[in-house]
Amino acid sequence: MLNWAVDEDLMLTERQERFQMIYHTEFDWATPQAQNALSSLHAQAQKSLGRLDDADSLRRLGDIQRMNGDFSTAREAYRRLCTLRPGDPSALWLHAITAGHPLPAPPTGVRAAPFVRIPNFLTPAEAARLLSWVQDESAHFKPARVIAEGEKYRIDTSIRRGLALPRRFFCTTEISAWLVSKVRNLLPTVSAQLRLPDLDDRQIVLTTAAYLNGGYGLAHRDPVFLIGNCYFHTQPRRFFGGELLLHDTDFETGEPHNCGFSRIAPVSGSIIFYPGAYFHEITPVTCETDHFVDARFAVSFNFRPR
Repeated sequence: MLNWAVDEDLMLTERQERFQMIYHTEFDWATPQAQNALSSLHAQAQKSLGRLDDADSLRRLGDIQRMNGDFSTAREAYRRLCTLRPGDPSALWLHAITAGHPLPAPPTGVRAAPFVRIPNFLTPAEAARLLSWVQDESAHFKPARVIAEGEKYRIDTSIRRGLALPRRFFCTTEISAWLVSKVRNLLPTVSAQLRLPDLDDRQIVLTTAAYLNGGYGLAHRDPVFLIGNCYFHTQPRRFFGGELLLHDTDFETGEPHNCGFSRIAPVSGSIIFYPGAYFHEITPVTCETDHFVDARFAVSFNFRPR
């Protein structure tokens, strides 16, 4: 379905239109075929990058590769965009996000969600420890709830289909203290890069979720000012999908912008921090087995306002 990605003669505008068309249909990004096609697109993007010398094409290429999770190509496209449009707030913002630099002043209107991603937050042994812990607590996981502004928490599988561990089974364990102590060391870096006030680990509310076969979470915002998602799973991984999409958000209308997002793979041991004010979603999960331990797991560090 993604053969368009390797068409040498296809203009970038048409590629972007087809990408958006595919994304907004019921296309299964979780399949190995889709992943192979995305790899082909990455190779083609690298070739395209060397030929482009106009700002509009570089912006489109950067946006497409950011949506594909190819941040190295996106970073270079945005870097070159900054040289062609010096001082452009949107270009500077996008390059800082993909390069892992401290954020500049935010652009007005629509802007990409900033994030800090740390690939090796957990060692393999630590990830295995968490996996053993959730397996021991598997009987206590309950259907995950959602909340809308002005409403109470409720179960709504049309919005979110997953399982969550009630906090009483989490906060009383040594697992909680251990994870908070690991995150504490990262807070100065995260606050500096995202231009946040000093973070305090006493603001953290911990939650953990499991997404089994068919699990997902539609685009939403959370009533917290910062979220940290720590991922872990069996090795080798036995699910596809479950990617985090950080949507570009229009802060004038308060709505997600349906033409842009950053795709984050839930790699075991990694952690990603992002502001809860930006729309984000979890793509559908396809598991190879029905075993609980083969699900997509995440521990979330939810920072409440002081």
